[in-house]
Amino acid sequence: MITRPFKSRVYGDTIIGLARAIRDGEGGFRGVALAAVSPEAFDLLGDLPNLPPGSAISINRRDGINLFRAPLLPDQLGRDLSATPLFAQALPSAPAGIAVTGPGGSLMDGESRILAYRTLESWPLVVVVGVPRAAIVADWRQDWTRNAMLVGMALIGFSWLATIVQRQVTGRLEAELALSRQELEYRAKVEEELRRWATTDALTGLANRRHFMDKCEREMQRALRYARPMAVAIFDVDLFKRINDGYGHAVGDEALKAIARTAAAALRETDLTGRLGGEEFGLMLPETDLAGAADLAERLRAAIARIAFEAHGQPIPLRISIGVAALLSEDASVDALFARADQALYRAKHLGRDRVALAEAPSTDSLDPHI
Repeated sequence: MITRPFKSRVYGDTIIGLARAIRDGEGGFRGVALAAVSPEAFDLLGDLPNLPPGSAISINRRDGINLFRAPLLPDQLGRDLSATPLFAQALPSAPAGIAVTGPGGSLMDGESRILAYRTLESWPLVVVVGVPRAAIVADWRQDWTRNAMLVGMALIGFSWLATIVQRQVTGRLEAELALSRQELEYRAKVEEELRRWATTDALTGLANRRHFMDKCEREMQRALRYARPMAVAIFDVDLFKRINDGYGHAVGDEALKAIARTAAAALRETDLTGRLGGEEFGLMLPETDLAGAADLAERLRAAIARIAFEAHGQPIPLRISIGVAALLSEDASVDALFARADQALYRAKHLGRDRVALAEAPSTDSLDPHI
């Protein structure tokens, strides 16, 4: 999108606003790059071969709104040229070609010119190069044949000149937006990184407690609204304190990472696992009843028991206890649901660890999970 020329509220200068959508490699929308361009930035006459005195270059929107002109006429920026022969007759017939100003000359300065115009492929713009008619048809009657050839050559060169202007305009517009695009992409990366830090556990790469519980709350509300099954589980690393005390916290951290990788690999794409704190993890299992959750929990327990983990050349067995609870209609909150899973985890610990326990009635007494 390209705006009409307007006055900047900050500096009071006339500027043009440019906007272009930014999309990723798959065509998804990532944001909008914005840029403000001053008309003085497009004084192209000095960059081109010498033109006869009185020549002009203009850049217009395809609807006829003038955006830039060289030589610059500040009071004419934004002029509507849609009724001129160029926009009313020539442009609808061909995207590039030759035209002439109307009987009264240019609406900008009254000069009668022959125009070469060309539309830009990637921008909704038309570039126009105008040369005074008198500079082309001078002495026409004195030597008709010679001047006819000169006029033909001039028109060919004239179209070539419009192509040069098109390339320069496109290059400058793209350069302006490239800076905005780079800034937007950088901001998007920073925001993505901040979002990752805010939702991810730094050690394991799993969802952190806050993000995990927020996702569970939303899934619980969906399940209750549509009467769909849902289950959650809490699992805890058995005797984890012995690993930390016997081998050091660095080894304990590596053990948690290995468990996290195994848990993530064991889940479906719709499931979610998160670290609740320390050596305690949570599972969210949408569209899963208690029996299905129990099967998944047992597979996860067995998978972690098979982890070949060692430190200082010594194998270290990794075992977990899991408590599973299915969503009930009377669950008032996600905390109530996880409280029942927590109670089941306490019972698994009390029964000897390295096992799966299912939630019982909501009134089940709690036991110490770290015995």
